[in-house]
Amino acid sequence: MHARLRTTVLVHAMLVLFALPALAQTPVGTAFTYQAQLVEAGAPANGSYDLQFVLFDAGVGGAQVGPTYCHDNVDIVDGQFTGTLDFGAQFDGDARWLEVRVRQDAINGNCFGGPYTTLAPRQRLTAVPYALHALSSSQWRNSGTAIVNNGTGFVGINRDYTVGLEWFGVHAPVNSGYGGMYVTTEGANAWPFYGYRAGGQAAWTYLDGATGDWHLNVDGNRMTATDEGNIGIGTTTPTHKLHVVSNNTARAVFGSQTAGSGTTYGGYFTSASPSGSGVYGSGPNVGVEGSASGSGGIGVFGTGPSRAVFGTSPTVAAEFIGTGNDSGGVYGVSSGTGGFTYGVFGEVTNANSAGIGVRGRAPSYGVQGEATGNGVGVVGRASTGIGVYGESNVTSGAGVLGANTAASGAAIGVHGVANSPGGYAGYFNGRGYFSGNVGIGTLNPANPLSVAGDADLSGRVSIGVTGADARLLVRGTTGEDAFRVRVEGGTKLLVKDNGGVGIGSNFAALPANGLRTIGAVGIGADPGAFTLVCNGDAAKPGGGSWANFSDARLKRDIAPIAPGMLDRLLSLHGRTFEYVEDAIRDRLGLPGQQTGLIAQEVEQVFPEWIGRDDEGYLYVTERGLTAIVVEALRELRAEKHAEIEALRAAADELEQRLARIEARLARSVAGGATPD
Repeated sequence: MHARLRTTVLVHAMLVLFALPALAQTPVGTAFTYQAQLVEAGAPANGSYDLQFVLFDAGVGGAQVGPTYCHDNVDIVDGQFTGTLDFGAQFDGDARWLEVRVRQDAINGNCFGGPYTTLAPRQRLTAVPYALHALSSSQWRNSGTAIVNNGTGFVGINRDYTVGLEWFGVHAPVNSGYGGMYVTTEGANAWPFYGYRAGGQAAWTYLDGATGDWHLNVDGNRMTATDEGNIGIGTTTPTHKLHVVSNNTARAVFGSQTAGSGTTYGGYFTSASPSGSGVYGSGPNVGVEGSASGSGGIGVFGTGPSRAVFGTSPTVAAEFIGTGNDSGGVYGVSSGTGGFTYGVFGEVTNANSAGIGVRGRAPSYGVQGEATGNGVGVVGRASTGIGVYGESNVTSGAGVLGANTAASGAAIGVHGVANSPGGYAGYFNGRGYFSGNVGIGTLNPANPLSVAGDADLSGRVSIGVTGADARLLVRGTTGEDAFRVRVEGGTKLLVKDNGGVGIGSNFAALPANGLRTIGAVGIGADPGAFTLVCNGDAAKPGGGSWANFSDARLKRDIAPIAPGMLDRLLSLHGRTFEYVEDAIRDRLGLPGQQTGLIAQEVEQVFPEWIGRDDEGYLYVTERGLTAIVVEALRELRAEKHAEIEALRAAADELEQRLARIEARLARSVAGGATPD
């Protein structure tokens, strides 16, 4: 038998390997499609043949790889043969050659007995079957739009060794300069991040592309480094090189020194500016606290124009005598520009003593205090009595007159202090009059009344109008916001002069008498992971539509939807069900029988439709359903057209075979044979 064989590993094999649904979980297998043309005596062969296929590791000689694959009683028409070959997992990256053996069919069902003609040369198998190697369970494979590795060992880039219990490593072959990994994004306002997760605890760092600030997030943003060089702990808007904020009972900054010897410091700070402070702290309890447990240590050490001389003594702590004209026995100066400073400070700490904190005697001024900066000219303090007492019995006089003639700075005319929780730093039995701004809890009132801290108002409050007829009455003016609430500098509630209300941001424009919010909205339920949640029915009176912007000018990376939408849609199943009592109680579902999909089933087909709330419950968002249905209809139409074309091709083939049979009969009759 003289025959030759033209062989081709068809594109069908590529379809077997790659035209799978994006989320297929079943392995593709090891079979591939094979097409050949058998030529006998110079003409395409016709008839029934037995074919054997053998895989070798060399083009000539070599060793057989895998089993002998046999096709019995193959009907070959016009020399064409198409079949499936499966040698198992024999494609491991080494070259393979296919040897084909052929004979006219001898005994139906006995493909392995009898002699065969071996066709030469062997056919080398090229890249398409070797795609099977890439789908090995220990290699890389596609999962939707992701590339995953199903192995359980180390993954290395440019290295194959590990450091400790390492699972992923990168080696940068550089001897100087940068070497490592970058996480980049397309949009300038994106947040490239690097994250960690251990059990249920997650942490990550990210760069805010809109601001240029870097954040460390552990159950919230804990540390921020701005592009201006400021570091924030407990705040995302640091305004200093190191800015620490604490909103609980813990200390914002705590320094401790445990060394047993030497000149040590719990905290040490310096300032080179003559008007600066090494450490400045303020608070209702302790402004600055330091601790040093060493014998020569200092909890807090400061140098500066605070107390030049400090002494304690059971008789006279310090004595100063001035003998010249315009001299002073005691001269105290406070040149500080901030804080609560004193020119001269005197105190009697024994509550049972009849002593005097500061006493002066003179024919003109018994005590005169002067503050040239943000200090206090005279301070009087009494534990049980009166710190300063003044009295006048004339109508034009003043019981106490405090004056500060400084032309600038936070000068103080009268300063009162009461340490007792039930005491009063200032007490007025009658009306009070202030010609300038009044500050409560602040030394720098910017308005006629500035309050820093909590305020309790038992009556009505009017803003912009007198005679309040409500607990809070605010009258705005055109061109000015009527009401605003800020939290740490950010606007959270806003009422515009047009009646529009904004929640969550300082919106430049609001709908007149309307509402706009930057965050989620829940109606009858916690919005959770959603922008809008309504637990119950909702209506659009008069109709209307839900719309989204779809202009091509607003989009990029536009591409056709991947094929396979019809099969993916048909793999879903509609269900009837009822929500469990906990879901109804938590307002995650409605009572009674419902109709819909099961999220776990949808996740296997359309994972992009699935979301999770904070507790891990799945919900379905049928994104792009219209576009998917359109493509599925196109595929359905294409399938029907393909089936019609296949039927037409089959009919044409039958007509051709019938024509050949009729021609053979005609030749037989012409040769004298008698047809049956």
